[in-house]
Amino acid sequence: MLTRANEVKVCDFGLARLVAATPGDRGATIPAGLAGTPAYMAPEVARQQPAGFQADIFSMGVVFYEALAGTNPFAADNVGDTLDRIRNLKPVPLAEADPQVPRPLSRLVHAMIEKDPSRRSSRAADVLGSLRQIQKSLEISRDLPLRGKAAAMAAGAGARNRTAGKTQQKQTRAQEESKRTGQGLHLAVLPFTVIGADRDRQVFTEGLTETLNAQLSKLTVARRLQVATSRETHRLGVTNATEARQQFGANVALSSSIQFSADALRVNCTLIDTKTDKVLRSETVTTAITDSFAVQDRVVDAVVRMIGIHLRPSERELIGGHGTQEPGAYEFYLQGRGYLQNFDRVENLDSAVIVFRRALDIDHRYALAYAGLGEAYWRKFEITKAVHWVELARGACEGAVAIDSSLAEPHGCLGMVLNGQGEHEKAASEFLLALECDPTNDVFYVGLAAAYEKLKRPEDAERTYRRAIDARPQYWAAHSALGVYLCNAGRYAEALQSFERVVALAPDNFRGYRNLGAVQFLKDCIPEAIASFEKSLAIRPNYEAASNLGTLYYFEGEYSLAADAVRQALSLNQSDYKVWGHLGSVLREAKAPEESAKAFRRAAELAEQWLRVNPRDSFAQMRLAEYTAALGDPEKAMTMVRKVIESSPTEPTTLLNLAVFFEAKRNDRSEAHFWLAKAIDHGQTWREIDRSPELAELRKDAAFQELRRR
Repeated sequence: MLTRANEVKVCDFGLARLVAATPGDRGATIPAGLAGTPAYMAPEVARQQPAGFQADIFSMGVVFYEALAGTNPFAADNVGDTLDRIRNLKPVPLAEADPQVPRPLSRLVHAMIEKDPSRRSSRAADVLGSLRQIQKSLEISRDLPLRGKAAAMAAGAGARNRTAGKTQQKQTRAQEESKRTGQGLHLAVLPFTVIGADRDRQVFTEGLTETLNAQLSKLTVARRLQVATSRETHRLGVTNATEARQQFGANVALSSSIQFSADALRVNCTLIDTKTDKVLRSETVTTAITDSFAVQDRVVDAVVRMIGIHLRPSERELIGGHGTQEPGAYEFYLQGRGYLQNFDRVENLDSAVIVFRRALDIDHRYALAYAGLGEAYWRKFEITKAVHWVELARGACEGAVAIDSSLAEPHGCLGMVLNGQGEHEKAASEFLLALECDPTNDVFYVGLAAAYEKLKRPEDAERTYRRAIDARPQYWAAHSALGVYLCNAGRYAEALQSFERVVALAPDNFRGYRNLGAVQFLKDCIPEAIASFEKSLAIRPNYEAASNLGTLYYFEGEYSLAADAVRQALSLNQSDYKVWGHLGSVLREAKAPEESAKAFRRAAELAEQWLRVNPRDSFAQMRLAEYTAALGDPEKAMTMVRKVIESSPTEPTTLLNLAVFFEAKRNDRSEAHFWLAKAIDHGQTWREIDRSPELAELRKDAAFQELRRR
C-alpha cells in the first residue's frame, strides 16, 4: 500500500487474497484451521505450526519472486497441491527463470523463501538493508544487465517518489488501454466471493453486488464507460474475467471478496484486464459490520477511483442514496435483492418476502423495500400461478409509488405487474416514469418496448430501443436488442448495421458475431456469415453458432463441414431434437446411411419426449413425421402429417416442411406445390427453398417458375 507521504507499507499478507493469481486460487477452499492466501503461505503456516515474523518475510519473498519471474513459485491448480509445493518444492532459481535478475537480488529472494524459518531474516529492516546494498552495487556497476522488473525491484527501496508515479500509471492503465483501442471502458462486476459467512450474509453480498452494479451503471450516461447488467451476469453464470470478455466484450472486470468477522467486514476489490488476466489495481475497504451504508458507499468510491472517474457533485448525489435512514432496514433490503437474484426458486422468493417485510418493520416508509416485496410477490405468481399473489404484488408496487414517486424502482415494479395483467397502456406509462428517473436501466427499456409491441405500436417499440442507444451509445447490448427487433421485422440491412456496431463496441463478444452471422446468412452474404460464425466459435464455443454454421454448410452442399459443425453443436447441447434431425439429414446427403439412421432415431426420441410436454406443437409433429419417414415407415409418417394438416398450420417453416415431405417422401408434386405456395403466402423466404436438396427436382418444373414469378 502507498501512503499519502509516499511510504510503501506491506499489509496483511496473512489475510489478503490475490484475485486471479492462478486458476487454483480463485474461489479455492482453504482447509479448516488455515487463514490466508494459499500460494503465499509460509511452510510453517501450511503445517499449522506456530508462526512468527519470519512467515511474513516468506510471503514477501514469494511476492518478490513472482514480480521478478512473472510466475508464482508454488501455485498449482488446487489448494492441496499448492500447500504441498510450499512444504516440499525447491523453486526454480530466479537466474533460470529470468537471466536478467542480478545474482545478489536472486540470492536475497531465495533466502526469504527458505523452508526453515530460522534460515530467514527475522526483521524486515534487514531485507531493506540488503536491497539498499544491492541498489548501490548496481549503481556502481553500470555494465550489469539491469532493466525492467529487476530494476524496479532493486530500486524500490530508495525511489518512493518514482513508486508514486508508477502507482498513478497503474491506476490509469485501464483508461489508457481504452483510449488506445477507442473502445472505452466496458466493465463487468463479477459476483463477490464470500469468506466466513452464513446464508444471510451470502445473500446480503449478492444484493450488494446488484446495487453496486446499478449504481455504477448510473455513471455511464455521456461517458465512455459501460457496465454489463447484473441480471445478465447472473443469468449467464459469469464468474471470471475471461467469461466476462467472451459474454459481454468487457475489457475490465471487477472481482471482489468480502470477509466477515465478529464486528467488521473487509471488501477486497480488484480490477482485472480481461484480455491478459492481469491485475490493474486493487483496493481494500474495511467497515463496521453494522454500517451497511458505509459498505456500499465506500466500495462504490473505491471502484470509481480504480477506473479513474472524477465524479461531478450531481453524480455523487445520484449514486449516494439508500432509500432509508435506517442501516438495519437497508441490510435486510440488500438480503432481499440477493434472494431475488435467484427468483426461479420458490424458497428464495419466500425468503425475499420475509426479509423485505423485516426491512419494512424497521422503516415502514421504505419505498424500495415495498418495490422489492412487489417483485417477490409477482415472481411467486409467475411460478405458482396462484392468482392471490397478483393483487399483493400490485398493492406493494402501488404503495411504493405512493411513498416516493421520484424513485425508478417503484414505477418499474408496477410496470412489470401491469404488463403481466395485460394493462399495457398503463404499463407503458409506468416504464416511461421509471426511465425518467433512471435512463440507464435496460429492464425498463425492455418492459416498455414489450408493452408497445403488445399495443401494436411497432414504431414506438423501435423508438424505445433507439432511446436506449441514445442514453448509452457505447453500450453494445442496446444495439443488439435493436438488431434483434429489426431482424424479426425482416429489416435485415438495418439489423446488419446494428450487429456490426455491436462487434465494433464489443469485439470479443461471441454473441455479437453469432447474431451478425445470422443476418449475413439471411442476406445471402455467405462468406461473411461463415467468417462471423467461425469468429464467434473461436471466442467461445457455443451451440447456436455451431448449429447455424452447420445449416449454412448444408445449404451450400458442404456436407462434411456441415457434419463437423453440427457435431460441435451437439457436444454443447444434446437435448435438441431439431439438431439431431439436422445431423441425420446431413449424413444422409453425405452417403452415411447407418450414422444418419442413428441420428434420426435420437431425433425421433427427443421429439416424442417434447410432444408429451406440448402435444399441440405442429412444428415438432411435422419434424417427427420427417424422422419417421426417414427411418423407413412412410405410412406412419403420413398419419402424423394428416394430424399436422388438421391443425391448420400457419407457421411458414412447418408449411415448407410439408412441401418437402410431399415432394421427397410421397412423390406428390401437386401437394408439394400447394404447401409451398402456402408457405410463401405466410412469409417463407426463398433462401431455404432455393437451397434445399430435397426440392432440387421441383425447382426445375414450370409450375415452380410460375410460382416464383407470382
